[in-house]
Amino acid sequence: MKGTVYTRFLLAFCCACTVLLAGAQNVIQSFRVMPNDTSVIAGETAVLKCEVDSMQGMLQWAKDGFALGFDRSIIGYPRYSMVGSVTLGQHNLMITNTDLSDDADFECQVTPSQNNPHLKAKAHLYVMVPPDQPEIEGHTNGSTVEVLLTDITVNLTCNAMNGKPAPGLIWKRNGRDVTETVQYSTYSSDPSSKRVNAKSIITLNPVKEDNGALYSCQATHPALRNKVLETVIKLSVLYEPGHPVITGYRTNQIIRTGDTVTLSCKSEGGNPLARVVWYKNNIQIDYSFTTGDNMAVNDLVVNADASDNNAEYKCEVSNVVTQAPKVAAVLMKVYFAPAKAEILGAANARAGETIMLSCVSSNSNPAAKITWIAKGQQLSGATERVIEAPEGGYKTYSNLTVPLTDSENDVIYECQATNEALGQMARADVTLRVLYPPNNPVISGYTAGTPIRAKSVQTLSCSASGGNPRATITWWKGDEELPSSDKSVGKIAIGEIQFIAQASDNLAEYRCNATNEATITPLLDTARLTVHFPPEGVTVTQDPPVARAGQRLTLKCSSSSSNPASVVSWKKDNRPIGASSHYVQDAAYGGKSTISEVVLTPSEEDNGENYECEARNEELKQSVHNAIQLNVLFKPRFQGIGSKISIVEGQSTVINFTAQANPGVTQYTWYKESEKLILGTKTKRDLALPHFIVDGGVLNITNVTRADMGNYSCQAQNSEGVGTINFTLDVQYPASISSVVSPVYVDKGDRAFLECQADANPTVPDMIKWTRVDYDMTHTAQVYDAGISRLTVYNVSKTDSGAFVCTAKNGIGIEATKIVELIVKYPPEIEKLEVKSAAELGARGKVVCKAEGAPPVSFTWFKGSEPINVSLARYSVEHQKLDFIHYVTYLYIHNVTEKDYGRYKCVARNDLGSDSFLVRFDKTSKPDPPSKIQMVNSTHDSVTIQWVPGFDGGLPLTYNVRYKVDSKDIRGHLYADTDKTVYTVTGLKLNTAYEFTVRAINREGSSDYSPGIIVKTSSTMPTGPSALGTADEVPLIIILSVCIVGVVLLACNVLLIIFFVRRRRRKMEKDGSESASQANTIEMYAPSDRPLYQNFQKDNYSQGSLDKSMEDFATDSYRSFDDDDDIKRVFIPPQPPVYSGRSLDRDARYAPLRQTHSPAMDKQRNYTLPAGHSGHGGQHMYLDDYPRTDEVPYHGGSLPRLRPQEDEYAHQLRKNQMQKGLNSIGEQGQGRNREGLPTPNGKAPPPPPTRSSSHGRAHIPPLNHPPLPARNYDLNEMPRYTPPPGNTDLRPPSRRSQKPEPAEPLPVEMRGHLV
Repeated sequence: MKGTVYTRFLLAFCCACTVLLAGAQNVIQSFRVMPNDTSVIAGETAVLKCEVDSMQGMLQWAKDGFALGFDRSIIGYPRYSMVGSVTLGQHNLMITNTDLSDDADFECQVTPSQNNPHLKAKAHLYVMVPPDQPEIEGHTNGSTVEVLLTDITVNLTCNAMNGKPAPGLIWKRNGRDVTETVQYSTYSSDPSSKRVNAKSIITLNPVKEDNGALYSCQATHPALRNKVLETVIKLSVLYEPGHPVITGYRTNQIIRTGDTVTLSCKSEGGNPLARVVWYKNNIQIDYSFTTGDNMAVNDLVVNADASDNNAEYKCEVSNVVTQAPKVAAVLMKVYFAPAKAEILGAANARAGETIMLSCVSSNSNPAAKITWIAKGQQLSGATERVIEAPEGGYKTYSNLTVPLTDSENDVIYECQATNEALGQMARADVTLRVLYPPNNPVISGYTAGTPIRAKSVQTLSCSASGGNPRATITWWKGDEELPSSDKSVGKIAIGEIQFIAQASDNLAEYRCNATNEATITPLLDTARLTVHFPPEGVTVTQDPPVARAGQRLTLKCSSSSSNPASVVSWKKDNRPIGASSHYVQDAAYGGKSTISEVVLTPSEEDNGENYECEARNEELKQSVHNAIQLNVLFKPRFQGIGSKISIVEGQSTVINFTAQANPGVTQYTWYKESEKLILGTKTKRDLALPHFIVDGGVLNITNVTRADMGNYSCQAQNSEGVGTINFTLDVQYPASISSVVSPVYVDKGDRAFLECQADANPTVPDMIKWTRVDYDMTHTAQVYDAGISRLTVYNVSKTDSGAFVCTAKNGIGIEATKIVELIVKYPPEIEKLEVKSAAELGARGKVVCKAEGAPPVSFTWFKGSEPINVSLARYSVEHQKLDFIHYVTYLYIHNVTEKDYGRYKCVARNDLGSDSFLVRFDKTSKPDPPSKIQMVNSTHDSVTIQWVPGFDGGLPLTYNVRYKVDSKDIRGHLYADTDKTVYTVTGLKLNTAYEFTVRAINREGSSDYSPGIIVKTSSTMPTGPSALGTADEVPLIIILSVCIVGVVLLACNVLLIIFFVRRRRRKMEKDGSESASQANTIEMYAPSDRPLYQNFQKDNYSQGSLDKSMEDFATDSYRSFDDDDDIKRVFIPPQPPVYSGRSLDRDARYAPLRQTHSPAMDKQRNYTLPAGHSGHGGQHMYLDDYPRTDEVPYHGGSLPRLRPQEDEYAHQLRKNQMQKGLNSIGEQGQGRNREGLPTPNGKAPPPPPTRSSSHGRAHIPPLNHPPLPARNYDLNEMPRYTPPPGNTDLRPPSRRSQKPEPAEPLPVEMRGHLV
């Protein structure tokens, strides 16, 4: 019965398939959407549409007849791809980042199939390229174009280059289109580039109105998207300026000297405006013109003087257009009186002679009249003449003849020149005298023949008596007149000279001349000097002039003149040497010159040696020195350079081969293996050896290579010869593996031979090693010889397959490694772990098959007994080689349907056999639980775990980590979400065991939790620098530094306090007034309206600096504090006070009870307590005051609220913590010391004292708590109980017999109260 039913079902299925196939054969493939011509801007994305109904064949695109292939990704064309839904028959061609190479014909082609025809549809893709910025030939954008008004036509040419299609060009004048006299054309610079250039020429007829007009050339193009590219020029029309006009002076207007005249020259129009220049008598005098209001003006201010009479003032205007300046001129007339009068002729003469006196007036307009006056009377008989002066005006000449007698001596003659038109006069006078000669002069101050020392001061005096006028004394040395100081005593004239005796004064004649106007020849007296002088210098010469190593050389020392003769000696390197000869000869100034010679044969070492010569005048005990430095010529020689130079490859070095030579080396020549090298310099490098640079004898090698090794030589050459040095360049380089054979295939049980060859310099023994991670190398053998290492693996098995590492190292650089794969051949083995796969309907499904084997493995997929045709569009297969023996294949099922679900078989094959495995492909479902959960790392407060995911149900997975303290209590779990398979849980307790479980979650649901593992956190806290776990922790060195600085500052403060206390005590003791001190004390602590705790922003005393505090401390009057306890303390409530009228910050309110671990706090500052987490330390007694939350904090987000029993557990825990906090508050009400322990008698120690300044008195409010200050003091900033000045006892007065107790820290709610 069952067989019959199955047979009927099979027949029905076959009939249905036959009908479907018949129906499919009647459907003919056709274009639904055919590609159309399309335009696109270069750089954008183009899409050519092609949609096919009932496609049976295969589709591809062709470009200009070249087929692009059936692959939708279009291999070889990374910018091309087919897009759209394959199932909908969409095969659109998308081209990204288009360029001109895409401007082509594209054809959509469908191959024929069975009864379906071959389909073709062609379209052209037009790629548009915007043009370059338009340019006006010969002019830049924004420039000014100058044209002459006289130009008939002006052509402007605009080009817009490299557009596709050709751009349009529009000319505009001042923003308006210009269409007339415009010629447009196109042309191509490179026809193969498909780009087109556009040219537009506009012809202008310039007029004045065109001056300043803006002409723009705009390029339009469809690729610019309604934008334009524009280039603008400004037109400047040049034309001549107007004729100049002069104002400010009338023709024939007469002015006087000293008058001020302003001549103004104006010229209207012109482009550019005119340059206005003033000339006086054709000499340019002013070009400081101004422009504005379309004119140019030059105002010339003339202060009239004599030179302006008949002067022509000319104004010239011009600009770049004028061929000759335009001119206007005025002729000026000026009246002026003579500036002076001058009398010419001899004023002195002998008695009986007649003299001629001439008077000349300076320029005058009109001419001056001359009058002579002597002895108070006007003289007659003078002759007069007037001549025109070339510099303007007239000069008047008058001559008067005077006979000279004894009575005419010292008579004054006056000449007056008068300009009668102006009424102004100039005067001159002369006194006439009678002359006779003086007596002969006499020299004093030196005795002939007496020697004097050079450089000593000498004084010679010459006197002459009588004469009219008094004699004039002059001193002479040879033909040279000497300066002298002159004086007179009555009729005696005295001339005195003072000089420093020089060598030139030896045997020199000094002469004194006495003259006056009556002497025909000078009267004289002489003196000849004898001077002892040292030589001024010595001259050292050599013969021959050029010294060469090994040749005879004579050094000659010649002293300058000396009186008496000097003695010459020689030194070399400051050591005396003997001379070969000495002799003396006559010299200048009557002295003697001494000559000394030294003969030697110099060597290379003598080059640069100094030979010193000394000439000494024994009489004067003075010496002069000179030296010669030998310049010994010798051929080049090399010193201090080794024969072998080693350098590591890739490094750079500078080797100084500079040779010693004199003269210097003129040429360095380099050789390698006897072959001449042409090396580069800093400015020009050699192409053959670019990394060899020479600078003279310095060789700079950069990035040396092993090819540079070899024998080198360097030749240095100068005019004296050639020197050579030979050296070897040894380039050391790290080991590199030159060849390996990989992979190496071998059969089981055989021997495997692996070989590795390396190159290195230097080579070292056992330079090559074979290794493999986690592999037993004992059944292998390594042999190394001459850079080759061979590894033999005996009796290989499947486990020997893997990567062997060949490592070569010679101590230079880093080691070189290469992997050699040893592959033991065996048939394929499929990994039979992933037995399920899933995907949703319509989605893409993936079935995975992994296998290993050697030689390479290939895969075949089956569904049922039929192989899958992977060429169909609904299937695709991806094969990957994971390593040298592991492979994986992925079968992708596109657009999954119901019939795609089922079992798929994967078959893996190679040359040695095959293996197969069935994988079930099903619909999506909930995931399987993770497996193999294990601990990765554990610290004192965190645990890291990892796990292996189970079957994902065909959907993406996330994971939920659940953990709690390991106990029998099922409550208290915490949760965290992650999408990774490794997770770190933080915030755990020290040395505590936790249970961890994981479950998987996808869209269909979640799996069960995996079996849990127990992990215990570390029992020790980290120490040392590694303990700084967070960025907020401060490094130890900073803490120590702050502590040291704090101790130093504290010590300084203590010393300052002691100083001021002692000074105040001495002052009080000095005063000796008990009553005054008591009064001060009462004033200090008397009640006051001023509150005890000041507002910190207004209280200068509570917020002041240390200096201010110390000033108050030093100026206040203190007395004994033993009489009143209330004076010494401020009462601080032992319990948290209630602040009326002031809201209290939550953090400040609960700060006294906060411990190291506080309840979790969200962003709204609401506290929640982790369920079952009791190890966080002291909790808040006020926890119930905070809003409750039903969510438990965890690392990944919010979880559903706790189960009822867990919520009840958390509530009970909060109540316990609250009671614990109340108990701690109750303990604070008892008397406790400053370490937090109860004190005797249950009483608290006295609080710190407070003090007041003389500026205000303090009182203690009995009930109300003081307002909080603007600044919150931290606990470590609060002051401690300190004794008052002069009292070092920390105890209250009533407890002097008790031991002092340590200070108790103030409650946190009291921070900010200055006490």
